[in-house]
Amino acid sequence: MFGSFAYYSLPAQRVSLESIVTSEWQKPGFVCKPLQKTTLHGLSTDWSFDECLANVIAPDTTNVNAATKHANVVHYDYNFASDGDSNKGVVSVYDVAYASSVLQKTNQASDDWKRDGYSCYPEPPYDNTFNVHYNHSECLDVVLPPSAATVQSQSPNGYGFSYHPFGNEFSLGYPCSASLVSRLLTAHSSCPIMPPCSGSCQCIYAKFLPSGAVINTWCDETKPYYVFGGGFYAGMQNMLDASGSITLDLAIKGWNDILNTQADQHGGFGNEFMCSFLKLNGNGFRCFDKPKPPATKEVAIQQYASEYPPETICAPLKLNSPFQCTRNVEVPAPTRLSLSVAAAQAVFALTGIALVALLRKLQMPSTTTSESLSTDGDLRSMMRKLRIELHSTVDQLRTGQDQLCTGQDQLHTGQDQLRAGQGTHEELIQKLLSKEGGR
Repeated sequence: MFGSFAYYSLPAQRVSLESIVTSEWQKPGFVCKPLQKTTLHGLSTDWSFDECLANVIAPDTTNVNAATKHANVVHYDYNFASDGDSNKGVVSVYDVAYASSVLQKTNQASDDWKRDGYSCYPEPPYDNTFNVHYNHSECLDVVLPPSAATVQSQSPNGYGFSYHPFGNEFSLGYPCSASLVSRLLTAHSSCPIMPPCSGSCQCIYAKFLPSGAVINTWCDETKPYYVFGGGFYAGMQNMLDASGSITLDLAIKGWNDILNTQADQHGGFGNEFMCSFLKLNGNGFRCFDKPKPPATKEVAIQQYASEYPPETICAPLKLNSPFQCTRNVEVPAPTRLSLSVAAAQAVFALTGIALVALLRKLQMPSTTTSESLSTDGDLRSMMRKLRIELHSTVDQLRTGQDQLCTGQDQLHTGQDQLRAGQGTHEELIQKLLSKEGGR
């Protein structure tokens, strides 16, 4: 008993593994792991929450990659973990936002650009006055002022200059309409008089802006509005040539005059006027109740780092129940003592049984005489008999096992024949039913 107690007191035997199954993802003092796999943002895994935290890779330039989404628009997805090429965990702010978005495209279209509690953007392919992806609110902050980068000549001799509020790379400029021309002519109704003047001076082209540039009195609504130069009749000294040409610097000043024109009952002529055209889009507006997806990789990395830390990505794993929680516990001394006694008792019992069986064999009376076996020859003879009986018993067991296997094969064959007979029987019944129906 003392030997078994010493055995159960060894360090390896003094510790026992305690295991429980629970619906909770964590239990104080235990290490918990789900009993089944789940799909985490496309990744098939049996990670625990803590394992997930340790395996998620932070967003950077290597795992935040461009992906072509709806209407061939490029967005950026975050591959936070992978197990081979086909098993990847991917988070997409665009997919999350798109899933809850609403497309507004009505026949009236006047109010499609807005929705309470949502941010609405033109649905691609863009079909608005400037063919840009900005919505009305964004437009107010991104319109560029008149400059060499936004004002460009409409003819080789610099006769007129148009203004492109989103840059000269966009072919569409400041929109022109008859109502716009009428409003500008009303706002700039006086013609500047510049001495010396003989009394017969008058403006010869159109209405002059404060800078000296000339307002166009007509327009082609399929082309952008533009300003140009002009001159006076005899006696007037003017910085403009009577041919109507104008310099880029003067055109920039002229466009600033137009944008800063005092508002009338219809509104102003600057950013609000230009951005009002983005309230209409031929393909409607998609409205999101979540932040707009990032447009560049750098912004995407920052957004994923702030909105999708490992704790957020791994949170669904807390619901992957049931969980198996385990811990190592030390076996108490009374338990070890009880185990030692039980083991000693088992050893003594088995030893006693073996000795009794051996003694019975040795003390078994001879079949030819009543004398007990006492000589060495008798003992050897008895051992040979025991061996022969043992081999005979083993052979009988093997024979019985073979017969059992044969019986199983016959049973399987009989089951197959029974199924075949059932099929034939059902086929005959169907034929008989068909004949009855024909009658």
